[in-house]
Amino acid sequence: MCKNYTLEVVTAVSRKKYNVDNSGKSDVASILQDVFDETAELSKNSDGGANYLFSQGIYFVNQPLEICHANVKISGTGHSGIDIHGINIAGGTCFHFGPECFPACMTFSGGGVKKSFPAGEDDWELQCARAEITGITFAGHNNTDVDTASGYSRMRGDKPNFRKLKWYPVDGRYEDVERDGQRAIVLKKVSDKCKPEMLKIFDCCFTDLYVGVDIDVCDVTTISHCWFAQLVYGIRNQGPGQATNISNTCFADLETGVSLEYMSMSALHHNSFAYVSKCFTLGEVYHSTITGNVLNNWHASTGAAACGAFCCISGPARNVTITANSVFQEHDSRTKSLTTDNAPNGSGFIQFEKCSNLLFSSNVIDTLITESIIRLYDCENCRITDNIITHGAHGSAVEQSENCRNIITR
Repeated sequence: MCKNYTLEVVTAVSRKKYNVDNSGKSDVASILQDVFDETAELSKNSDGGANYLFSQGIYFVNQPLEICHANVKISGTGHSGIDIHGINIAGGTCFHFGPECFPACMTFSGGGVKKSFPAGEDDWELQCARAEITGITFAGHNNTDVDTASGYSRMRGDKPNFRKLKWYPVDGRYEDVERDGQRAIVLKKVSDKCKPEMLKIFDCCFTDLYVGVDIDVCDVTTISHCWFAQLVYGIRNQGPGQATNISNTCFADLETGVSLEYMSMSALHHNSFAYVSKCFTLGEVYHSTITGNVLNNWHASTGAAACGAFCCISGPARNVTITANSVFQEHDSRTKSLTTDNAPNGSGFIQFEKCSNLLFSSNVIDTLITESIIRLYDCENCRITDNIITHGAHGSAVEQSENCRNIITR
């Protein structure tokens, strides 16, 4: 027991307190890993659950951490003092990842339990991964070409400081960014017996990272009231994901807000985007909605916003509703794979491929784009109706390929 503790760990069989350095001046990775391992062993013989309560302060982590519990919750005191460019985190709990902490900074890989619930079956083989994270700021090792280390701010004196803003790793930073770039939270399927079942993230902030939240596969994902800034990807799910809810979250100064390979019975709603190259890049989509989101890429913005896109679905997709979104794109943008690309990749600002039963209605799309705003390829039974769409000279509202069937526009 520690009198002045900064971490309290609660399981079904114990309540322990630890004095982990929260000054940000020393690497606490090995200490935290020991605590995670010790708790995992204890909880395995009970219900497999643990609750970690971190006091406010900076926890400097310079080696990857792995949390192997069936059920785990990690809580901080929020990020009331955060600033997008200076990470003023005096008022909250911050995990600051050092240069040696990569590519997965914190991996949640699941763990076993002695008995199933409620059946009580012994020798339960399936490893479950259920994680909840709330009230924590995750700051990486300056993964973008923005000088946060020297106290970057939006204004230097009375002059705007918008030069050289690229929301993609600076040239020479990585030999292979996909292999080495920092990911704050990783939900990983480590074997066929591992079932990543639930991920819940609330009231958290992610900045200066390659990926904020990276998911192999997850049955149920809920991310709400968070903030993603200065990243390449805010949220990325590279495998199957059903019941994915991403809402009431701000994405600012980044390459791609949300990238989902597969989503079903899901909702992406009431999120705000600014200085963002791509809001939603989606693969297969079924029985889902994209509603009430806002994009504001105004003329003064630079970097990613100059080559933006709102939503691209590469399909196949079926039964998708996209309504009541408000989009302002004050650039004649050409969608690119990355903000660093020199040439367009051929995708439209809003693009649907291999979609059926798609409704795109009651959206406001205000742009200066001089090409087609909405493009449909190989789609059928779609309705593009009752939208307000503006574009630049020689542009058009909707374009469809010759193999589209039963497309109604109004």
